[in-house]
Amino acid sequence: MDWRLNVELSCSCPDCRELQTFSRDPVERVHRFRLRKERRRHLHSAIDRHRLDMTHETERVGSPQTLVCTKDRRTFDRLMKQYRDEIAAMCSW
Repeated sequence: MDWRLNVELSCSCPDCRELQTFSRDPVERVHRFRLRKERRRHLHSAIDRHRLDMTHETERVGSPQTLVCTKDRRTFDRLMKQYRDEIAAMCSW
């Protein structure tokens, strides 16, 4: 399965560059960012602002704690549902 996300992050800080590299990677599905709280918060906002198809949770073990990002297929799944609904609507005519 290709997990690549087409994304161009607006921020060019090292953390966002790492997030963008992870986002564009077709194989890696989970990435761990061991960062201080303000840097994790920055990545949270970048993920939300760009509406990336991934979850982000803080693993509260150790110091600094780890932001665990996991890619999902929510946009693909939504588009596939829309496609199936449209096909079903055309078949019912």
